[in-house]
Amino acid sequence: MITGILNNKVYVGDLIQQKRKRISFKNHKFVKIKEDELIITKNNHMKIISKEHFEKVQDIIKRSVKVNSNNEYDIFSGYVKCTECDSNLTIRKSKEYTYYACSSHVRKRGCNNKHTVRKDILEEKVITEINNRRAKKIDKLNRKYIFDLINMIYLNQDGSIKIEYKKK
Repeated sequence: MITGILNNKVYVGDLIQQKRKRISFKNHKFVKIKEDELIITKNNHMKIISKEHFEKVQDIIKRSVKVNSNNEYDIFSGYVKCTECDSNLTIRKSKEYTYYACSSHVRKRGCNNKHTVRKDILEEKVITEINNRRAKKIDKLNRKYIFDLINMIYLNQDGSIKIEYKKK
């Protein structure tokens, strides 16, 4: 129910018609219509929230942050990708370290390069990269800061990173 409310474009003033259609006049079952086939009338009525807020919520939903068994989420969840295959990097744990690995390589689905980076090293690299780019220096990352500033972090084969910043 809440997901339906958060994804509903009606709240930004758009009218959306023909979301589903009947299979036939004999069969009374409905099928969902593809998004590109919907009839959308922009700015049809007074909006409840701004377009910017709606897009920000969609960005949060798109990240689909996973929570671990301790009810905690990882700071980089949804933000780290492999440059070779564009797959997400998944978190792995060994006895001593927490590290990220290319999910495509781990599942043996096409990425031949073993992309792994320890979490503490990745955090240091991201802080260094951000401090090199901005006048305001930081010493510790938090999820809100990453959400406001970074669109995606790419891990290269040589272990270096490339940060794609959000446009202002």
